Amino acid sequence: MDFTVLLGGKKKKKLELPKQQVLQKTCLRPGRRVDLIISTDLERDDIDVRTSVLHDIDKQNRLILGQPYRKISSGLVGKEIEITFLDQYGEAGSRRWLRVGYKTPLLEVANDYRLGPELRDNVLIVAGPKDLTMFTLRLYYRLKPPKDRDLRLYLQPERTKLSLVDISQGGVRFTHSRTWNFSLGTNME
Repeated sequence: MDFTVLLGGKKKKKLELPKQQVLQKTCLRPGRRVDLIISTDLERDDIDVRTSVLHDIDKQNRLILGQPYRKISSGLVGKEIEITFLDQYGEAGSRRWLRVGYKTPLLEVANDYRLGPELRDNVLIVAGPKDLTMFTLRLYYRLKPPKDRDLRLYLQPERTKLSLVDISQGGVRFTHSRTWNFSLGTNME
């Protein structure tokens, strides 16, 4: 499977997804970071992502995942969640980051689960993947402003120039002085 990246309306290059054997060997290792997408609300521009760790893969090919910091309740058992992994693929000099994953129902939330002779933890149990496919944690595709365009961003009323990092349908990302402090949800002009 390959994917074409569009940049400025022009085809940039085709991304070839590594073979399933390579993807699964890379992703399905105990100790790996796992990002769980619990829900996506496009009307509110919200994606609920929680970080976990892959503790183990049992004999039934189920993944045993650590309970995230914002716990997932047993009320979500049976609900479909997305399991994703981020890693680099390719040869030295041409490696690229890819996020791959799959959708699966949450099978169980187990408290005080035995992981080893002297190790117990609260865990989530999900079925292992049949195939891993491309995933994203972004609601909107981000574009870096082209250097040949004169795009400027100012904070009013002082007309303070900001450095534009990227633009998406959801807004703009910019850098600013460390001395400035913005509260989440504050309207800016």
